[in-house]
Amino acid sequence: MPSRLLSTLLCPLRSYTARVTERADADARAAGLTVEVLPGGIRRYRDPRLDQLATRRTGEGAVNPVADPDWSQPRLVLVAGWSR
Repeated sequence: MPSRLLSTLLCPLRSYTARVTERADADARAAGLTVEVLPGGIRRYRDPRLDQLATRRTGEGAVNPVADPDWSQPRLVLVAGWSR
Protein backbone atom coordinates (compact mmCIF):
# COMPACT_ATOMS: atom_id res chain seq x y z
CA MET A 1 0.00 0.00 0.00
CA PRO A 2 2.69 2.63 0.85
CA SER A 3 4.55 1.92 -2.40
CA ARG A 4 1.38 2.55 -4.42
CA LEU A 5 0.90 5.86 -2.63
CA LEU A 6 4.51 6.83 -3.28
CA SER A 7 4.30 5.96 -6.97
CA THR A 8 1.04 7.90 -7.26
CA LEU A 9 2.76 10.97 -5.83
CA LEU A 10 5.90 10.60 -7.95
CA CYS A 11 4.17 10.01 -11.29
CA PRO A 12 3.18 13.69 -11.83
CA LEU A 13 6.65 14.80 -10.76
CA ARG A 14 8.31 12.47 -13.27
CA SER A 15 5.94 13.69 -15.97
CA TYR A 16 6.75 17.31 -15.18
CA THR A 17 10.49 16.58 -15.17
CA ALA A 18 10.22 14.87 -18.56
CA ARG A 19 8.32 17.83 -20.05
CA VAL A 20 10.85 20.35 -18.73
CA THR A 21 13.74 18.22 -20.03
CA GLU A 22 12.18 17.87 -23.48
CA ARG A 23 11.57 21.61 -23.66
CA ALA A 24 15.15 22.42 -22.56
CA ASP A 25 16.53 20.00 -25.15
CA ALA A 26 14.36 21.49 -27.89
CA ASP A 27 15.39 25.04 -26.96
CA ALA A 28 19.05 24.03 -26.90
CA ARG A 29 18.85 22.38 -30.31
CA ALA A 30 17.03 25.41 -31.72
CA ALA A 31 19.90 27.58 -30.44
CA GLY A 32 22.40 25.35 -32.26
CA LEU A 33 23.68 23.46 -29.24
CA THR A 34 24.31 19.74 -29.14
CA VAL A 35 22.71 17.72 -26.36
CA GLU A 36 24.66 14.84 -24.86
CA VAL A 37 22.85 12.52 -22.47
CA LEU A 38 25.17 11.10 -19.83
CA PRO A 39 24.51 8.22 -17.43
CA GLY A 40 22.09 9.02 -14.65
CA GLY A 41 19.96 11.30 -16.83
CA ILE A 42 22.49 14.12 -16.77
CA ARG A 43 22.51 16.28 -19.89
CA ARG A 44 25.42 18.25 -21.28
CA TYR A 45 24.72 21.11 -23.65
CA ARG A 46 27.64 22.03 -25.87
CA ASP A 47 28.21 24.74 -28.43
CA PRO A 48 29.95 23.31 -31.52
CA ARG A 49 31.45 26.73 -32.27
CA LEU A 50 33.38 26.60 -29.00
CA ASP A 51 34.62 23.11 -29.88
CA GLN A 52 35.88 24.48 -33.20
CA LEU A 53 37.58 27.34 -31.39
CA ALA A 54 39.32 24.93 -29.01
CA THR A 55 40.43 22.76 -31.92
CA ARG A 56 41.81 25.76 -33.76
CA ARG A 57 43.64 27.03 -30.67
CA THR A 58 45.24 23.67 -29.94
CA GLY A 59 46.24 23.38 -33.60
CA GLU A 60 48.21 26.61 -33.24
CA GLY A 61 50.19 25.13 -30.38
CA ALA A 62 49.73 24.69 -26.68
CA VAL A 63 47.75 27.46 -25.05
CA ASN A 64 49.50 29.16 -22.17
CA PRO A 65 46.72 30.71 -20.03
CA VAL A 66 49.20 33.02 -18.29
CA ALA A 67 50.54 34.52 -21.52
CA ASP A 68 47.25 34.50 -23.45
CA PRO A 69 45.19 37.67 -22.79
CA ASP A 70 41.96 35.91 -23.81
CA TRP A 71 42.16 33.64 -20.77
CA SER A 72 41.42 34.96 -17.31
CA GLN A 73 43.47 33.98 -14.30
CA PRO A 74 41.79 31.43 -12.03
CA ARG A 75 40.92 32.88 -8.65
CA LEU A 76 39.62 31.35 -5.47
CA VAL A 77 36.69 33.37 -4.20
CA LEU A 78 35.53 32.91 -0.63
CA VAL A 79 32.23 34.19 0.70
CA ALA A 80 32.51 36.15 3.93
CA GLY A 81 30.93 34.39 6.86
CA TRP A 82 30.99 30.96 5.23
CA SER A 83 32.50 28.23 7.35
CA ARG A 84 32.56 24.47 7.22
